[in-house]
Amino acid sequence: LFAVHKFNQASEFATNAADEITLLLAEATNAELPVTVAKELLDFYATQQNAQQAVASTKIGLDAARAAENVEKEVVFLRSIGPNQQALGNYAEAVAAMNELLPLIEGTEGPEAFALTLLGNIYNEQENHEAALEAAQKALAIARDIENPELIARSLSTIAGAYFSLGFFSESIEAAETSLAIVQDLEGLEDVLYATWLWLAAAHAELGDYESFLEISQRSGRLIDENRNPLLVQTVTTMDAVMNGVYLLSQNRLQEMVDSLNGVGQNLFLDTLTDFNSNRFNSVVQ
Repeated sequence: LFAVHKFNQASEFATNAADEITLLLAEATNAELPVTVAKELLDFYATQQNAQQAVASTKIGLDAARAAENVEKEVVFLRSIGPNQQALGNYAEAVAAMNELLPLIEGTEGPEAFALTLLGNIYNEQENHEAALEAAQKALAIARDIENPELIARSLSTIAGAYFSLGFFSESIEAAETSLAIVQDLEGLEDVLYATWLWLAAAHAELGDYESFLEISQRSGRLIDENRNPLLVQTVTTMDAVMNGVYLLSQNRLQEMVDSLNGVGQNLFLDTLTDFNSNRFNSVVQ
């Protein structure tokens, strides 16, 4: 029933069936069955962005994989638990899962670097920025050894965030600029592009260099001209509006700021200002 509804793209009915299967799996006596089915449910919940149910099915699959001594599937489920627990704000559980995963994939280079970068991102959200920096720097070393541009860009973006949160704004700018120089030529990394550009903008703001917002906006405009990927265009357009709003705010041009943000995400703008941790903006944000 789940397979039929999924094939017909009837997501509500497929979700209901998947939820029932998740409950039944907990009582399964066949050790391999939960491993196979839980992975299928995990993939489905990922498409639905349902982190809560993804974690539930993953835990069942993980226990079954360990009971069956299936290390390959154990790695798959542990890799999933970290980001999903992170999405739920359960950072301690996310860190624990990633630390269980890393010994199993040590020496695999690419997967290890990717996992270390994920761990760094989780640490950043947990506000354990020293640990984030350490994990991301390990990832960067591996990524450079295997000359993987995507992993280099991802790890540098995480490093930029850690440096920013630790108050090392010049170092954050250097890491962000290096990441952006790589990621602009790669496809499918809009999340890295967006995060890195905001770290870059935030660091310039903390140094009082608001003119750099205009220069960054000009660069984002050129990027749109060169790449017509719809998601990239939407990402950069929103990012450009946020940075332009920050610049206008720094000049006390408040009405222009409000007008410029109309229809492009005022909540994102306020969230961005809050992330800057700048006393200059606190009264305006409140």
